[in-house]
Parts: sequence; C-alpha cells; structure tokens
Amino acid sequence: MESELKKRITIIGAGSVGTALALAFHQAGDEIGAVYSRSASDAIKLAQRVRVDEACALVDRTKPISGIVFLTVPDDAIAAAAATMAAQQKHWKGVTVYHTSGALAGSVLSVLKKSGASAGSFHPLQTFPKQGKVGTLENVHVCVEGDPAAVSEGKKLALKLGAYPFVLTAKQKVMYHIAAVFSSNYVVTLLSVVEELGSHFGMQERDVIALFNPLIQTTLENVRRMGAEHALTGPIARWDVETIRRHTNALSNKKFSGILSLYASLGLATVRLASKQRGVDRRRKK
Repeated sequence: MESELKKRITIIGAGSVGTALALAFHQAGDEIGAVYSRSASDAIKLAQRVRVDEACALVDRTKPISGIVFLTVPDDAIAAAAATMAAQQKHWKGVTVYHTSGALAGSVLSVLKKSGASAGSFHPLQTFPKQGKVGTLENVHVCVEGDPAAVSEGKKLALKLGAYPFVLTAKQKVMYHIAAVFSSNYVVTLLSVVEELGSHFGMQERDVIALFNPLIQTTLENVRRMGAEHALTGPIARWDVETIRRHTNALSNKKFSGILSLYASLGLATVRLASKQRGVDRRRKK
C-alpha cells in the first residue's frame, strides 16, 4: 500500500508559491507527478526544474489526478480553478486537495469535496516575492486547516519539509492572515517610508536600510524576547510631546501629507501601547 507521504504531488499554479512548494517537495524526495498553470509555458518551466514530464495549461489537462494536489493560484482564482478541475474529472475519492491562501478556508474547494476529495488549506507563513530568491520552507510555520483527513496529512507534509505545522479553524483564518499582512506587507510599507525619508537627509535609497538595519534587528529581537509592550521605546513611550510636535511640523509640507497621515495613525496606536506599558510600570512600583 502506498505510503501517505509517498503519494504523487500535483502543483497547479507555477508562480512563486507553487515554485517554492514544488522545489521543496522535490528536494525532500517526493515525486512531483505534474505541473499545471494558467500559462503552459510557466508550467513547463517549473516542470523542468523538478524533472516532470507532465506539464501544460490547466484547461488542457487530460490525465487524471491522484495523490495530493496543491492549488497555488491567487485567492480570487481558487474557486474557478476548482470548478475547472471538477469538470475535467468526476471522481476525486482518495485525492487530497489543498489551496495555499492565508485568508480563505478549505470550504472554497467544496465542488471537489462533493466529488469525494479531502480538502483543506496549507499556508506557509513565509514571504514569496515574485523576484529574487525563492522563500524557503525549512523552519517556517505552516497553517493547516480543513477536514480531519486533510489536516492530518497536511501536518505530516509540513514536517517532512522541515516546517512546523499548526492548526486553525476556518473562522480563525482571517484574523491570522490580517496578522500576517501586518507582520510582512505593512513592515515593507513602513520601510519604504524610511527609504523615502532618507532622501531628505541626504542618503541614497539603497543605503538607508543598511543604516537603520541594526536598529530594526534589535527592535525585532526585543519584541521576540519581551513582547511588543515592553520593547517600545521612543518619544511616545517617553511622552516627549515637544519632539512629536517637531516631527509633525516637519511633515506639515503638502509633499509629506501621506507620511503625516501614517505617522498620526501609528502614533495613536502607539499611545495605546505606551499607556499599557506605563500601567504595567506603575503596578511594578507599587
């Protein structure tokens, strides 16, 4: 009988996430049975990297799918791709299908589940940029959600990749994904503001992050060790009103209107955090 972790893996979607998963499973010794994508050329390019012969556009697929399927397409394309798969193949019993959305639940694959598939979501908590190095899956956390069989198999698959699986319910996924957006996407947005401000104190954009990198890394380490509440420093933590006034005056020029709005919004959130910090400090002194 075929081992659960030796089932053929099909990748549908040859973008950054699909590429990372295909390479990770290939390197772990699993057989990639086929690669399909919206674009035949993209599917073929990825298939060549993982030594797979079966590769074409999803709409042109003719061979039956078995084993494990990772549907690594954008969130708004998952339901349509699942419908295409269901139309092409009527029987899905014994097949486990995962999508890789952080926000959506496995229920978006209901059309395949009705045809016998086990369905869930498998979301690596990692960044996968369209350009540059493919994000690694080793030592990252993977959110697994879905029906019991999909969750059980998903945990084993994550462990085989050297990742750390954790399980959420369908209702918990949206808040989890919001947290992921704040921890990655919005951090990048904030650092883009740092780059922009650098040009106004005489630095080249490429040099600004290098300048602030020790501060960034130490801040992250402090949050990791102590939690955000205790890691907060700066003018708001000190209740340094005059410094904050100098900042807002400097940003009052129309060309900084977007940054001023962001500064004010983050400032209000930071005041709440600083108030919590001061409350803890007062209790400690009693």
